[in-house]
Amino acid sequence: MPISMVLCSAELLERILDNQRVISDIVLVNLKQAFRPPSTGKESHGSNTRFRESTIKFYGMGERPTCMVLHEALPGKFLVAGHLYAVRWTQYARVVMGSSFNVNSPRNGIIWCSALGHEYERQRICFSYGDIASEFILHVLDKSLLPVKLSSVGQHTGNKAFKEALGDVTFGDLHNKRVDFAGADGTGPFKHALALHAKFALELCAKTYPDDFDPREYLFDDDRSEYEGKQAFIRMWLGQLDTGSVAEGAEGNEEEEEASVDPEESVDVEVDVERRGPEVGRGAQGLRKR
Repeated sequence: MPISMVLCSAELLERILDNQRVISDIVLVNLKQAFRPPSTGKESHGSNTRFRESTIKFYGMGERPTCMVLHEALPGKFLVAGHLYAVRWTQYARVVMGSSFNVNSPRNGIIWCSALGHEYERQRICFSYGDIASEFILHVLDKSLLPVKLSSVGQHTGNKAFKEALGDVTFGDLHNKRVDFAGADGTGPFKHALALHAKFALELCAKTYPDDFDPREYLFDDDRSEYEGKQAFIRMWLGQLDTGSVAEGAEGNEEEEEASVDPEESVDVEVDVERRGPEVGRGAQGLRKR
């Protein structure tokens, strides 16, 4: 083959790669927009009745469900079925969570008081893995939240009965608390849903960690995460979230209609998993102290 043709082919390949990088950058920017916390007033209220019922059944709670973090039976109207992988992210679920993932699976849910659901969705609390399969550790990532009473947060703020039910419990009382999320059949919630949320929350709150919190001391993702099918550009995006800066930050300081996305949070580039090339292995790894 003539040298000129070789050079031409090399230049063409370089242009193709450049175009792919540009497209990837556009997609990544839009995905970061999509996975940020919802705008104020756009939070989910856990109003999907069918999802709530299936989640209560999955965790074997019977007729009187309890908050799975507080381990207390609260009036039913104050308990919500929270989606661990948010309903508003449904259009990306096939790519991020795998083709078999169902956003309304009870394993994508937790029954808890509305205040915890609110702050989970705001990405100011997250969970790491505990010592056994169904054990998790709750972390408050924004230190300004530590003294805040649960009764003063979320959709039931100002409700006298809500205040009486929760008493003086603060988020600080729950910081680094170990909880058991075992289902009736011995399984628990989707670990990757919790791990993915933790990745976003750790990045969002990197400058506001409590003084005693070092994310490297905890496991936020490992080979126990059961998911498949993340595409290359998703893995690249998760890798671009600067987990180094997360550690530095610590040291330096619904019904189906809920699936509609706030126009402010809309994403211009739609993801087609069938056109994105081969599947890759597991993505964002947990941060551990070395």
